[in-house]
Amino acid sequence: MKKVLLSLLIVLISLEVNGQATQTGSISQLLVNYDPNSSIPQRVIINLGAPVSGGFCSDKDKWEILLDSDAAMAQYSMLLASYMAGKQVKIWGHPYESCVSGHERVRNVEIK
Repeated sequence: MKKVLLSLLIVLISLEVNGQATQTGSISQLLVNYDPNSSIPQRVIINLGAPVSGGFCSDKDKWEILLDSDAAMAQYSMLLASYMAGKQVKIWGHPYESCVSGHERVRNVEIK
């Protein structure tokens, strides 16, 4: 029984680590989109110029932030500041499927 539980725990941890998308790089595209007729009226699309590793979404080139909270606005501000300063960023996605228009949804942003 202990071996089964330990095996299950290892599998779950592996899925958690391998499922979460991450990417480090310099921003090559930062697009702010506003469409009042869309179900996602305000969003930011980010491209770091390389494929996203890991994750669940079909589009492996871009990330997306829904500008629907103070945290999302802070993430956008950090990305804009890093772009203007020429700094690299590290972006993490959610550890579960959270796609927006086929892109990974941003969970965390770090300026390197």
